[in-house]
Amino acid sequence: MPVTLFVENVTVLDYAYLRPDVRFAGDSLILTIELRGDLDQRGFIVDFGKLKPMVKHFVDSELDHRLLLPSRDRELIVEEIGGRVIVRYGNLTYEAPPTGVATLDAIAITHDTISRRIEQLVAPHLPSNVSALRCHLARDARAEQQASFAYTHGLRHHDGNCQRLLHGHRGVFVVIWDGIRDPELEAMLVTRFDGAHFASARDVSGDAVAYRAAQGDFTALLPGGRIVPLSVEPTIENIAHFAFDELVRANNLDGRRLMVRAYEGPNKGAMFSLPSATAE
Repeated sequence: MPVTLFVENVTVLDYAYLRPDVRFAGDSLILTIELRGDLDQRGFIVDFGKLKPMVKHFVDSELDHRLLLPSRDRELIVEEIGGRVIVRYGNLTYEAPPTGVATLDAIAITHDTISRRIEQLVAPHLPSNVSALRCHLARDARAEQQASFAYTHGLRHHDGNCQRLLHGHRGVFVVIWDGIRDPELEAMLVTRFDGAHFASARDVSGDAVAYRAAQGDFTALLPGGRIVPLSVEPTIENIAHFAFDELVRANNLDGRRLMVRAYEGPNKGAMFSLPSATAE
């Protein structure tokens, strides 16, 4: 008799995607998978120990930390010239190595269309006793329960795929003022940074961001007003520090009584406070 096996929190997919209203956005989604099938002679549908790393491999190698493109959006233009991909979407232009993007057979990039693509990647590698595979993508509870901010960045010095200029995350801010959480200050940061592309000021020229990283040359011409230039590299550590300084400056706060915690997707991030600030 068929049984359903489920695996929650298989991995987190951090990515950027094209969105008609704002041209591009970032997001972070948690993957859960379900398999339906008959038990093998060991009493398994699939061995957990082999299933999770296999699925994570396909997500990481094919989708994670890329700009996801919907091939059936008629406004999208994609060319490959000299080993580089050039993406044009309205007033957005992005040039990158092929590994900087992933194309999905879809009209729009949604949780469902990404889930279907993961199923297509994984299904051929499952044993014959598996009769159905279903993937589910959702934001973490923290991002659903409070105001969140979607952003993109690229880290030229990162050893891995974070060096891709247009990849994204969805996070939240937790702000502690005088030892008490302050939702108003959190909302101020979300309003300020939702939709931002954080970049090092040295890589910015007008509405363009460009740099050379180990994976190749990356260039993006972004819609006006989206770039937030930092005097340092746009890591989550520096974003947390920058958010702290913005609150102090805009509200004339005593920084010794403030702490800012910035999440880069679920369960990771950075915090900044002065030595005498009260921790969360």
